[in-house]
Amino acid sequence: MSRHYDMYCKEFQENRRANSCIHSLRSEVKQLQTELDNHRWIPVAEGLPGKPVKVNVCNTDVGYVGHCRYLVDKKKWASGRDYTHWKPAILPEQVSKGVKP
Repeated sequence: MSRHYDMYCKEFQENRRANSCIHSLRSEVKQLQTELDNHRWIPVAEGLPGKPVKVNVCNTDVGYVGHCRYLVDKKKWASGRDYTHWKPAILPEQVSKGVKP
């Protein structure tokens, strides 16, 4: 009977570790999905930038990718071009002089 109990305890401990690992992985996947959602291409038909900041833009009709500022008050792109998608620009972090990343 003790051998069965020992086997049960061992299996229980392994399941606890596995469940803890699964929980951690699910949490990490959720964070990564949120990050991915924050950096996806947004169709212009779905919405436009709410602030006049520089964003990445593309026009899938003509194969153009670049960056531009949306003029919220004028409800048009600063370039005067039409775009099909946009996404927030991801800028590199500032590195102090003399400090290597």
